[in-house]
Amino acid sequence: MDGMGARIKEAREELGMSTKALAEILHVAERTIRTWEQGTREPNSLELLRRLAIALNVDSNYLLGL
Repeated sequence: MDGMGARIKEAREELGMSTKALAEILHVAERTIRTWEQGTREPNSLELLRRLAIALNVDSNYLLGL
């Protein structure tokens, strides 16, 4: 597994955070987090990407694979 989804999952797990906890922080459905991690969808706005990076304590460029 690679790509943004893998990086999201890895960063979340490094923090010991559940998908439910991340979803609550971002105010999205838990299934949304799962679809991101599976790579079937990606965050649909720059603001959401920014909030995700902050919640996971990583740089948004890391999530984007840059």
